[in-house]
Amino acid sequence: MKELKIGVLLLVCFSLSVVMHGCSSLGDAQLRGIRTAYNVSVQGGDNEELLLNLVRLRYNEAPTFLRVGSITSSMALDLGGEAGANFNQGALLYQVIPRWVFQPRVFGSFSQTPTTTYKPLKGEQYMKDLLAEIELDRLWYLLNSGWKADLLLGILVKSLDDFPIPTVQDPIEEADRHFYDRYFKMLHYLSKLQARRGVEFFYTERTQEQPARILLELRLKNMAEVGEMGSLFTKEIPYTQTGNGMYIVRVALVHKEHSRITSSVHDNTYIVPVKLRSFLEVLSLLSWSVDIPEVDIRSGIAVPPAKGTILLASLTPGVISVKCDYGEGDVYIATNYKGNRFYVADNDLSSKKVFAFLGVLYSLQVSELKGDFPVLTLPVKR
Repeated sequence: MKELKIGVLLLVCFSLSVVMHGCSSLGDAQLRGIRTAYNVSVQGGDNEELLLNLVRLRYNEAPTFLRVGSITSSMALDLGGEAGANFNQGALLYQVIPRWVFQPRVFGSFSQTPTTTYKPLKGEQYMKDLLAEIELDRLWYLLNSGWKADLLLGILVKSLDDFPIPTVQDPIEEADRHFYDRYFKMLHYLSKLQARRGVEFFYTERTQEQPARILLELRLKNMAEVGEMGSLFTKEIPYTQTGNGMYIVRVALVHKEHSRITSSVHDNTYIVPVKLRSFLEVLSLLSWSVDIPEVDIRSGIAVPPAKGTILLASLTPGVISVKCDYGEGDVYIATNYKGNRFYVADNDLSSKKVFAFLGVLYSLQVSELKGDFPVLTLPVKR
């Protein structure tokens, strides 16, 4: 009997050690795996939603956005064990085999039940996040974090220096075409300065006396570059020369809140009024890069670009190519709509970059979810 008690005690200690070790290692591994899986899932869902809304706008249909309100996951770990023992009798047998032979067995199962909560973007939040003009500080954040100036200003700017920038559907006059070429040449020049660290961006918040502004401090090598910058603005640009022979040109992008703000020179700084697009206007602009089947155009459910318009793709790198077919090849993101498959190719690095920019801009623009959730709650078993 004493041998039996000792054996049972050993069995209990062994089982507890196995259970404790299993809980620790299983929990760590599962938490790492779950977080990664949810991260990938949310990113893929956001990308598909953006692509779907680009396609909807191309068909002249209203976009719809669902915000992820929360993700929760309940985990269950069920463990059990059993043991058996054989009692060996006989003196000879006892010398060869222990009298008590224990046969422990530990078993368990792990399960998780994730719940994702969605909230539609609508009402005042829809107006503020999607229809309101993008704030100037958002542009500064993006410029200061390394995004190229020609991409950002080519997509986000609605008007600059009192010149309205036509959208892809506006009729383009020859004079506007000249401005277009000059404007994007200027953006390309700024990107070249960015690449050689020849420009810095500073932001000043709005006050009662002055509107918000982004200051571009350009470090130019010689007077030829100063003259080139002036020709792009078609104005004489003020500059200062430093002791090491560099030429500093300061350009302030000022939010045009009032019609009295016009381009001018103040404190040796060239003041340029600017208005930005809303997020929905950005999507509408880029939606014209969606490839629509000819049958949909002929049937009247989608329209081609107006005659005489200039597609943005011919002027700026800030476009996205969304194809429509069921061909072979690696796909970065895809969605189905009206019986067609629309996708961005995985080897289309330019489109992927613009798509990444849209995701960052959406995260910056859309405010934090607050309050009550009647919402769409989806429990998912795995």
